[in-house]
Amino acid sequence: TRSVTVARALAEQALTGVGSVADIGGGTGVVLATLLAAHPRLRGVLFELPDVAAQARRHLAGQEITVMEGDMFGTPLPRAGLYLLGNILHNYPDERAAKLLARISALMDADGRLWIVDTILDDDPRRSPTSAVALDMKMLTLFSGGQERTLSEVGALLESAGLAVARTEPMPHGLHLLEARLRNG
Repeated sequence: TRSVTVARALAEQALTGVGSVADIGGGTGVVLATLLAAHPRLRGVLFELPDVAAQARRHLAGQEITVMEGDMFGTPLPRAGLYLLGNILHNYPDERAAKLLARISALMDADGRLWIVDTILDDDPRRSPTSAVALDMKMLTLFSGGQERTLSEVGALLESAGLAVARTEPMPHGLHLLEARLRNG
């Protein structure tokens, strides 16, 4: 599946100095479980809404992954060395996305990382694939204010939360891995 392919690509990333991963809105934990299988020294926390968290507990039974439930905009988030937002930011308008990023930024240590895995449009729309532009229109209709963003737009959201883009890398299925760190970190 798409999640497994992306999870395998993430598992190939270097995680030197990272001791724990918090997958915020991580569904049933496919990506987190794959990441931890490749990096067994890591501790993992999956944070999801209560209904999805219940499914995740069944899916992850027997694995050393903590499942926390709550609302990512109100419930206290777990502390971690690496935060993962996979296909999350595009669900929300700028104000809500910025709020989530600020909540994560406030928990990050100086060497903390945030991975955003999402479709990132080219700043020049003529260079973005037609499918990405169509997906942006789909996000607008499916999620109130949801949208695909350009690298500049994601960068502005990160900056408002005290974060900066450290690197980007193409991922399978037209997605990108964007790593952010504290601006002063």
